[in-house]
Amino acid sequence: MKTIMYIMLALLLCSYASAKDITATTEDGKKIILSENGTWKYDKKNEDKKNDQLITQQFTTPADSTSVYNAKRGNFIVKYNPSKWEILSTSLNQMAEASFQHSSGDAYAMIITERIRIPMENFDSIVVDNAQKVATNVEITNSEVRLVNGKQVKFIELSGVIQGINFVYNYYVYSDSKGSTQITLFTSKELYPEYKQDFTDFLNGFNAK
Repeated sequence: MKTIMYIMLALLLCSYASAKDITATTEDGKKIILSENGTWKYDKKNEDKKNDQLITQQFTTPADSTSVYNAKRGNFIVKYNPSKWEILSTSLNQMAEASFQHSSGDAYAMIITERIRIPMENFDSIVVDNAQKVATNVEITNSEVRLVNGKQVKFIELSGVIQGINFVYNYYVYSDSKGSTQITLFTSKELYPEYKQDFTDFLNGFNAK
């Protein structure tokens, strides 16, 4: 939380300063460059290029996400809207510790955790490799780093074809010293516009402790 406060304060000061970038230090000692337009990135002079990730947006859990899923592994919870999502008694995937179904029945979510820490820059290729095991024409249509409830999370939007059906997947992937977490939501491409906001709200229920 302190890291966010430091960044917000620096951005506030930046709005009254000149157009020059400002260098700041986060709570964990990393150097970042704050730009006048409100974005920030790691200082390449102090961080390896592989960590040069640009946070494009900041998110918090929606107020109507009142139900809580407590992870069996990993130090996190997922808050969700119980009127839109229900947890399934049987998982959709043997690797998932929990699966959810939308109240309409046409969209799904899974939570997968593992004890291995994964560098953020590797998530794209891992997600694509896993998707290609079950789908064809796999393509990442969006990939960005977001600040979700105070933690850096990788968002990935991916499309693919399974048995002639076009699907769209949304991911939040996160990793720390306690392991890695993957939240996956999916539906058909034609229904995706209908569920896109519900997907975003579910993803933003992720809260790492």
